[in-house]
Formats: sequence, C-alpha cells, structure tokens
Amino acid sequence: MKKRIIFFVLVISFLWLISGISGESEFIIHLDETIKATDIFTLVNTLASPQYEGRLTGTAGYDKAVQMAADYFKQYGIRPIDGMETYTQLFPVSYTKVYESKLTLHVKDKNGKEEVLQCQYFKDYYPMNFSGSGNITGEIVFAGFGITAPEFEYDDYIGIDVKGKIAMIIKGAPKEKEGEDWSAYDDHRFRTKNALKHGAAGLLYIYSARGNPNGAYLEGFPMLAIEEKLADRILEKYRKNVKSLTEHLKQRHRNSFATDQTAELTVRSENFQGNGANVVGYIPGSDELLRNEFIVVGAHLDHCGMWPQLTPGADDNASGSAALLTIARALGTSKYQPKRSVLFALFGGEEMGLLGSTYLVSHLPEKVKKINFVFNLDMVGEGPDVFILRLKNYPEMEKIIMETPRKLNLNCHITGNEITEKGRGGSDHAPFVEKRIPAVSVFSAGSKHMGYHKADDSIYWITPKIMEDIAKIISYTVMRMAAD
Repeated sequence: MKKRIIFFVLVISFLWLISGISGESEFIIHLDETIKATDIFTLVNTLASPQYEGRLTGTAGYDKAVQMAADYFKQYGIRPIDGMETYTQLFPVSYTKVYESKLTLHVKDKNGKEEVLQCQYFKDYYPMNFSGSGNITGEIVFAGFGITAPEFEYDDYIGIDVKGKIAMIIKGAPKEKEGEDWSAYDDHRFRTKNALKHGAAGLLYIYSARGNPNGAYLEGFPMLAIEEKLADRILEKYRKNVKSLTEHLKQRHRNSFATDQTAELTVRSENFQGNGANVVGYIPGSDELLRNEFIVVGAHLDHCGMWPQLTPGADDNASGSAALLTIARALGTSKYQPKRSVLFALFGGEEMGLLGSTYLVSHLPEKVKKINFVFNLDMVGEGPDVFILRLKNYPEMEKIIMETPRKLNLNCHITGNEITEKGRGGSDHAPFVEKRIPAVSVFSAGSKHMGYHKADDSIYWITPKIMEDIAKIISYTVMRMAAD
C-alpha cells in the first residue's frame, strides 16, 4: 500500500512537471508572438512625434499621451484598478512654458579686448524649463555652489554682492564630513531660490545645456543652464576654469568673485497650475489569498516639452513607455493568469522630480495591500545590452532575470549593481525604495543615450531590438514572480 502511494505521488509530480514545462514553453511562444521590435518602435515613433508636444506633464500634449495609453490598456484587457473609475490618477502640478530666450555674452580677455558671443540653444545654453521672465543686462558674479548652509558655517555669498547682477553657480556641494548631509542644499530648488534671496537679477547655472523642468518657478527671475565650455570662456580672463574651481569648492575653499564680464539675458515664459496624471491599470491575480499582492511594472510617460524647442524624448522615455504598453499587451492577452496581480503604471512628472511615482506610492488604491516588487523601465531604447540598477540588492530576483537570455534565446548581456548608500536616486524606483518596497530601474546599455533632454533624442538613435529583448525579459520575470 505504501509503495502504491509513493508511486502515485511520483506520477502526479511528474505530470505536474511536464505540465509546467509545457505551459512555460507555450508562454514563451506567446511572448514571441506579441512582443515585436517593429511594434514597439511604432509606439515610440508615435509618442515622440510633435503631436504630443514633448509630453511635458500638465500640458495638452501630455494629456493626449495619457489618453493614448489608457485606450491601449482598455484594448488589451488591462483593467482600471478597483476604487478608480478610470485609468488616470491625477495629482497637482506646476508647469512652465518658456516661449523664447536669448543669451549674449560680452567677454573680455586679460588685455581688456571684448568679444561678443551670441549663444545658441543646446550648444551653449538652454533656458531652464521653470524659468521666470526677464530682460536683464548685468555683470556676472561667480557664486561657487550657490549654497548658504549656516549649520555647516558655509556661505558662497560671503564677500560678494550679487544685487541686481547675474549670479553664476556650479551644481555640486562640498565634500561631506562624517555626520553631515548636504542633500537639501545640493538641489535646484534651493540653489535658485538662494540666488534670488541674495538679490540676484538672473542666474547662469553651470549644469548642462538641455531641457530640465525639475525646479521651482520664480516670478521675474530668468534662469539659464550653460555649458561648462561657455563658463570657461567667462572665467578665462582670470586663468580659472570650472573643473579647478569645483575641486577647490569641494574642499571648502570658497572662491566667489565678480568676473568683470557682462551678460544680456532674456526669457519670456508663462507658469500654469494644473494636473498631472499617472495611467494605472492591472491584471487581477487568480489566487484568492495572493491577488491583493502586486508586482508593479512602471515607466515615466512624460518628458521636457516643446518650449522653446521640441524635445521629443524618444529614448527618455517613449522607449520605456512603449515597452510597458507592449508588456501589458502580452500579459493581458495571455491565457496564463498569474496568482498575484500585476499593476502597470505610467508615471507623470518624473522629469519634475519623480512627482507621479511619489504620489502613487503615497496614495495607493485600497485594493493594493502589498507590493512585492517594482520593475521601472527608463531609457530602454539605445544599445545592445541591459543594465539594472539595484539588481544585486535582490538575489532571488537576480537569479530569475539572469536566466532569461538563455530561456528566451536572446543575445543581450545583462549587468547590474548593488546600492547601499543614501540618496534618492533619479528614477521612479526611488519613491518605492524609500517606502521599503523592493524596486529596480531597468535601462538599455552599451550606448551613450544620445541627445539626452535635447532636440535630437529622436527615433533615429533608437535600437528596436533591445526594447523587444527588455520587454520579453520583464514579461517573463514578472510572470515568474507573480506565480511563485
């Protein structure tokens, strides 16, 4: 009798094993049929087109992208989550349209000879996408990191007068000593407000000449981001450059001074108060006990807008959004229903400081009792390989995901890292990690991500095959984690 029972258990186990392998094989075939590089590229091409106006959160172009994504969810069986009447989760947002700007520099050499530089968008400078309006001519005063931190006895504005002048500052902060935290000061919002507080009439921010809506609108205070090479021209008279000044400043050797150089700075902009939106839908789990546990797939839908020039955001992040929509289509049309629920979230306001993901994790739908894991897709459109931020923080997930190239017959190479230090991080995994929810961000690798936040982040740099590979990798991993 005992031998018969053992034999029966072995037979059942063998049949389960065969069924499982067969099911997995069929699911992989389904992924091959529903995840195609050409389809993902078409979605990227659509989202990066002028009709979506660069998808700046709050604008009509962004709202159009939201509706497109919601329609896609509905078409492929992704449901609005219980407690939400639609796919959209609204949150308040302030956004700015910079209609035009101009920067002219009057630069003197050490002999007093003046050269007039008519600066160009992206090559030399770009207006910060939260800049106030203004038309100013004034002396440029270098103000270090632009930081005033009384508790650390540090002030870049000591010994200089920026009232009615144009402050020029560098992004960064002094090297931290034990027990210090400078993160509140190494921040666009603090730095720009501090310059205005000290009486500056305008700001040149040595950062990078590209789109950046991550800051606070300051009425009547024009702010431009400038390239390091342009700043070096301003400093050349004193045989100084940005690199050497940054190193001195990091060691707390303050070095603020009037440059005796002049800038003409013009910005015409308009600020608006409105709503951003996350697009949220889900596939319900089949297990009564596990269906209130969720695996989340996220990506930010927004970019930097078209004011004063269109930034298409093909790689950042039409690629991640298109990959997510394709994953949703593949899982939504699969006959294999996971035990746990799968939540899809297209975030707004990422470029403004992770606004949408922060709002979602703080206002989760009531049905979402527990989030087991978050996969965030960000800039997955260029290069042949995959990089996963925080991959090695989660060994069990790492083991599953590292098997996928072999299982799915893919040629891409997957790498990742472990992060233990403090700091929020610059992508939408971060608000979840802050809530102690396991989360990673997935990027394509092996490319320079050309045109980042500039006009040439276009479809012409996109590598369709890597988007297909990443969509398959995440689809398979999500289903494994939702089923185990």
